[in-house]
Amino acid sequence: MRDLGVWTHASDYSREEDVERALDTLVEAGFSLVVALVKGGSGRVAYGSSIASTMSLSFDYVGAMAEGCRERGLKLHAWFCVFIEGGREPGGQKH
Repeated sequence: MRDLGVWTHASDYSREEDVERALDTLVEAGFSLVVALVKGGSGRVAYGSSIASTMSLSFDYVGAMAEGCRERGLKLHAWFCVFIEGGREPGGQKH
């Protein structure tokens, strides 16, 4: 069986409830795979890190995605944009 997937960005959601609603919609539409951005092109990450700067999120996006996908039987893949940090981001200046 092939998966029908969708890419999603952390910035698409303001609250955990938004993630839950989006996942419900995906299940209803027949999707089986979510590819969630956890490290953007700026180098900022959507999880706690002692190395990288974090995205400005008001909730645990990665946790909400993981729990929500598990509860609904969706596959979840983490999406990392790699090797493009730089410019004004602190991580790019240090490394």
